[in-house]
Amino acid sequence: MSALAQERLIVFTRLPVAGRVKPGLVALLGAEGAARLHCRLSERTLALARRLARERGLELEARYRGGSAAAIGAWLGPEFLCRPQGEGDPGARMSRALHEALAAGIERAVLLARDVPELEAPILHRAFESLRRRPLVLGPTTQGGYYLVGLSRPAPPIFKGVDWGSGRVLAQTRSLAKALGLEAHLLPLLGVVERPQDLEVWERAAGSRAEPR
Repeated sequence: MSALAQERLIVFTRLPVAGRVKPGLVALLGAEGAARLHCRLSERTLALARRLARERGLELEARYRGGSAAAIGAWLGPEFLCRPQGEGDPGARMSRALHEALAAGIERAVLLARDVPELEAPILHRAFESLRRRPLVLGPTTQGGYYLVGLSRPAPPIFKGVDWGSGRVLAQTRSLAKALGLEAHLLPLLGVVERPQDLEVWERAAGSRAEPR
């Protein structure tokens, strides 16, 4: 950890290898098309992360699945500390990444999904600033989950007993947090891109930035 860093932004990702990413979109886009979309979504998120690092002086970490640290590092560049996500369900992997950051002395740790095309830097700034006042921040998705979770103190129980992949993830997480006496700060509602019906979120975001589709 940097001697000056009090904040860490963690991005969950994997190499954009055809057939290994975006399985819910392969039937529509093909394996290569799904991998290209995964790459563009990931690189947009990584660019936002780099911007935030410059503006806040925070640490960047990439937690990856599949591939090697060398391959991930060559793709992401030297700004990111690259570590494997490890074993377990999404809750176990997210809990591990956040709590290892807090155990290392980080005061505010935020974990971010890579598939949120309408996410902008001000939302990420809000996430970190909210952790100065509250112990938990969540970015809700239109599918009932969350695209961002941040902690300023340990809270392992909020990641246990959750029906990952369902539309109940956010509600269950908030209920678990409430049982611990934790009030979550909620960020704006955004869509993630995992299924064919989610592609309109990408099209809308890409069109607003005049990007080729």
